[in-house]
Amino acid sequence: MSEYSSLAAVERTFIIIKALVGKVNGLSVSKLVEETGLSKSIVSRILKTLTNNNYVEQDDETRFYRLSLDFIGLSLKHFNTLGIDGVFSPALKKISQEVQELVQLAVVQNRNVYFVHKIEGNKQLKVADMLGKQAPLNSTAAGKLWLSSLPKSEIISLISNQEMKKYTENTITNIDELLDELQNIRDLGYAVSNEEFNQGVIGVAVPIYSNDNSLIATIVITVPTVRMPKDRIQEIVSICKKYIATLDQQLPLPH
Repeated sequence: MSEYSSLAAVERTFIIIKALVGKVNGLSVSKLVEETGLSKSIVSRILKTLTNNNYVEQDDETRFYRLSLDFIGLSLKHFNTLGIDGVFSPALKKISQEVQELVQLAVVQNRNVYFVHKIEGNKQLKVADMLGKQAPLNSTAAGKLWLSSLPKSEIISLISNQEMKKYTENTITNIDELLDELQNIRDLGYAVSNEEFNQGVIGVAVPIYSNDNSLIATIVITVPTVRMPKDRIQEIVSICKKYIATLDQQLPLPH
């Protein structure tokens, strides 16, 4: 197998793995073909390899494929190695107790932003589960907040390599409008996604910086618009900053 063929095989393998993330009941081969755009023969071959190595398992009754506990265990081991749970959980729990809304942690890794931890609030909120997923940079509070910390040239480079997908009528899909929004975020010191990713939902992201002043993570509070008058945004930001100040920010998080 040539080097190009090997790289293509690896890329296709991760396409399948990503398709299985969050699918607790698994997916059929035909559904994986539909979602990945790969041929049935390629999907079947990769699934066989992943199954043989215990990264994927097949349900005996439905014959659907899902990520195995071995694979999930690897992810949890990596998560624990980062030290995120031990460092951030106490602060996230205290924030959750005060705001009583969904609190999420998003970290910067490999030039992207990922949601890695969450604490459900006492008040019910139905939104898509973002745990373990990448934050769209142009529509989420976490994504916009991180972009605002970068030089203009890097922002344009990142956005030009990604689709500025429109999730709602409020989503920013124009680069000039996005740059204006990022300047506003710099001035405020926090970011707001006002029904830009989820209709009827407002997200507020507050930054966490390392000692070298790099933005390494954000705390995101997600609230239905009916429970978010304008004056509450500043209240939430103040609560987050209070607990962020107590964190040990010398974290082993990659930039």
